[in-house]
Amino acid sequence: ICGTNLSQLVDHFQGATPGYGLTERRVSQILRAEGITLRPRTSGTRKPLSKEHVRIGLMLYTHRFDRGMEVIEAAEQLGWSVITLRKVEKGITSLELLDLMDIAAYTQMTLADLLAENL
Repeated sequence: ICGTNLSQLVDHFQGATPGYGLTERRVSQILRAEGITLRPRTSGTRKPLSKEHVRIGLMLYTHRFDRGMEVIEAAEQLGWSVITLRKVEKGITSLELLDLMDIAAYTQMTLADLLAENL
């Protein structure tokens, strides 16, 4: 059991005790009562990939913000998930040519103009 996360422990206990319906909360309580502490999750903060990624992301965010659009609405227009849009806006995900083409169409720029501003 050592090295497993809380969800894996719940699955383990549910398999060992069918019908008891142990939840993550209950397993967590049992572990605390036994003096077992769970390691905290890492914050998951990622650094931007490059200055160019940050600039494209900021431009995309600014375009969305200036038009008063919610992130979900912009993601739908781009054909992306909300998570992908947020990662692009933060500059923490790589961009492929098709992504750049989506951004250019969304911001009503040519691909050449989009790239020229970020070189």
